[in-house]
Amino acid sequence: MVDEHIDLHERSFLHSAIRLVKDNKKIQELEEYILRWQAPPLAEIKFSKKDKEHILESLLNIATVDRSFDEREEQFLFEIATAIDVSKEVIENLIKLGHKRIEQFRANQLRAPNVRARF
Repeated sequence: MVDEHIDLHERSFLHSAIRLVKDNKKIQELEEYILRWQAPPLAEIKFSKKDKEHILESLLNIATVDRSFDEREEQFLFEIATAIDVSKEVIENLIKLGHKRIEQFRANQLRAPNVRARF
Protein backbone atom coordinates (compact mmCIF):
# COMPACT_ATOMS: atom_id res chain seq x y z
CA MET A 1 0.00 0.00 0.00
CA VAL A 2 2.91 2.34 0.58
CA ASP A 3 3.49 2.62 -3.16
CA GLU A 4 -0.03 4.11 -3.39
CA HIS A 5 -1.27 1.17 -5.42
CA ILE A 6 -3.08 -1.92 -4.16
CA ASP A 7 -3.39 -4.68 -6.72
CA LEU A 8 -5.69 -7.68 -6.49
CA HIS A 9 -3.05 -9.91 -4.89
CA GLU A 10 -2.25 -7.37 -2.20
CA ARG A 11 -5.93 -6.77 -1.43
CA SER A 12 -6.56 -10.51 -1.18
CA PHE A 13 -3.64 -10.95 1.22
CA LEU A 14 -4.73 -8.04 3.39
CA HIS A 15 -8.27 -9.36 3.75
CA SER A 16 -6.95 -12.85 4.58
CA ALA A 17 -4.58 -11.42 7.18
CA ILE A 18 -7.34 -9.35 8.76
CA ARG A 19 -9.39 -12.52 9.29
CA LEU A 20 -6.73 -13.62 11.80
CA VAL A 21 -7.67 -10.71 14.07
CA LYS A 22 -10.32 -11.55 16.67
CA ASP A 23 -11.21 -8.04 17.88
CA ASN A 24 -14.06 -6.66 15.73
CA LYS A 25 -13.11 -3.05 16.50
CA LYS A 26 -9.53 -3.71 15.36
CA ILE A 27 -10.84 -5.42 12.20
CA GLN A 28 -12.91 -2.33 11.39
CA GLU A 29 -9.90 -0.06 11.95
CA LEU A 30 -7.75 -2.18 9.65
CA GLU A 31 -10.45 -2.25 6.95
CA GLU A 32 -10.64 1.55 7.14
CA TYR A 33 -6.87 1.81 6.60
CA ILE A 34 -7.25 -0.28 3.46
CA LEU A 35 -10.14 1.84 2.19
CA ARG A 36 -8.06 5.01 2.75
CA TRP A 37 -5.01 3.36 1.11
CA GLN A 38 -2.99 3.90 4.27
CA ALA A 39 -0.67 1.62 6.19
CA PRO A 40 -1.53 1.22 9.87
CA PRO A 41 1.04 2.39 12.43
CA LEU A 42 3.67 -0.16 13.40
CA ALA A 43 4.30 -1.43 16.90
CA GLU A 44 6.95 -3.79 18.16
CA ILE A 45 5.73 -7.40 18.16
CA LYS A 46 7.56 -10.53 19.27
CA PHE A 47 7.52 -13.57 16.97
CA SER A 48 9.47 -16.81 16.84
CA LYS A 49 12.36 -16.98 14.37
CA LYS A 50 10.31 -19.30 12.13
CA ASP A 51 7.31 -16.94 12.16
CA LYS A 52 9.55 -13.96 11.35
CA GLU A 53 10.92 -15.80 8.31
CA HIS A 54 7.41 -16.65 7.10
CA ILE A 55 6.16 -13.11 7.67
CA LEU A 56 9.07 -11.49 5.83
CA GLU A 57 8.84 -13.99 2.96
CA SER A 58 5.12 -13.27 2.59
CA LEU A 59 5.66 -9.52 2.73
CA LEU A 60 8.38 -9.71 0.10
CA ASN A 61 6.10 -11.78 -2.13
CA ILE A 62 3.36 -9.18 -1.76
CA ALA A 63 5.72 -6.27 -2.39
CA THR A 64 7.06 -7.84 -5.59
CA VAL A 65 3.93 -9.55 -6.95
CA ASP A 66 3.18 -6.50 -9.12
CA ARG A 67 6.65 -6.86 -10.70
CA SER A 68 8.00 -3.73 -9.07
CA PHE A 69 9.74 -3.03 -5.78
CA ASP A 70 9.15 0.60 -5.04
CA GLU A 71 11.50 2.53 -2.74
CA ARG A 72 8.57 3.17 -0.39
CA GLU A 73 7.83 -0.57 -0.24
CA GLU A 74 11.49 -1.23 0.49
CA GLN A 75 11.46 1.32 3.33
CA PHE A 76 8.24 -0.01 4.82
CA LEU A 77 9.54 -3.58 4.68
CA PHE A 78 12.61 -2.33 6.55
CA GLU A 79 10.39 -0.69 9.18
CA ILE A 80 8.31 -3.86 9.63
CA ALA A 81 11.40 -6.04 9.92
CA THR A 82 12.83 -3.66 12.51
CA ALA A 83 9.54 -3.74 14.47
CA ILE A 84 9.67 -7.55 14.66
CA ASP A 85 13.34 -7.44 15.73
CA VAL A 86 15.11 -8.72 12.64
CA SER A 87 18.81 -7.98 12.21
CA LYS A 88 19.87 -5.27 9.77
CA GLU A 89 21.87 -7.85 7.78
CA VAL A 90 18.80 -10.05 7.28
CA ILE A 91 16.74 -7.03 6.23
CA GLU A 92 19.39 -5.91 3.71
CA ASN A 93 19.56 -9.43 2.24
CA LEU A 94 15.77 -9.51 1.97
CA ILE A 95 15.73 -6.18 0.12
CA LYS A 96 18.47 -7.41 -2.24
CA LEU A 97 16.38 -10.53 -2.91
CA GLY A 98 13.39 -8.34 -3.76
CA HIS A 99 15.41 -6.33 -6.28
CA LYS A 100 16.88 -9.53 -7.73
CA ARG A 101 13.36 -10.92 -8.28
CA ILE A 102 12.37 -7.80 -10.20
CA GLU A 103 15.56 -7.93 -12.29
CA GLN A 104 14.89 -11.60 -13.10
CA PHE A 105 11.32 -10.83 -14.08
CA ARG A 106 12.41 -8.02 -16.38
CA ALA A 107 15.16 -10.17 -17.92
CA ASN A 108 12.65 -12.97 -18.57
CA GLN A 109 10.19 -10.47 -19.99
CA LEU A 110 12.82 -9.26 -22.48
CA ARG A 111 13.59 -12.82 -23.58
CA ALA A 112 9.95 -13.89 -23.84
CA PRO A 113 8.65 -13.96 -27.39
CA ASN A 114 6.03 -11.41 -28.20
CA VAL A 115 3.10 -13.49 -29.43
CA ARG A 116 1.44 -10.60 -31.24
CA ALA A 117 4.59 -9.90 -33.22
CA ARG A 118 4.36 -13.36 -34.84
CA PHE A 119 0.95 -12.76 -36.36
